[in-house]
Amino acid sequence: MPSLDELGIDDIALPRQALVAAAEALRCEARGERPEIVVLRKALSAQQAADLLGVSRPHLNVLLDRERIPYTTTAGGHRRIRRSDVEAFRDRRARAEALMRESMAAADELGSTED
Repeated sequence: MPSLDELGIDDIALPRQALVAAAEALRCEARGERPEIVVLRKALSAQQAADLLGVSRPHLNVLLDRERIPYTTTAGGHRRIRRSDVEAFRDRRARAEALMRESMAAADELGSTED
């Protein structure tokens, strides 16, 4: 197996986190698995944010227009959304859905005891 020196890239200083991720990817490869490397960015495009939420881009645009998720606009007019804001919205939505399910279950229980 060639080393970094043998590949002629011994002058690159990599952050520890990058080395750890690369080592894990190589371990997966050695086990016959197909590792997937995903770059996490702080600012996402509208499509990336929509993908993270599991919604269409037009639906995400509605959420942005209704100010449910904060965003900035680039000089070229493209929307950029912070990953942390998308994740916070996703968490709020999940909590609201859980509360709704609990509320509906409680209402069902009340309805079934009145018979």
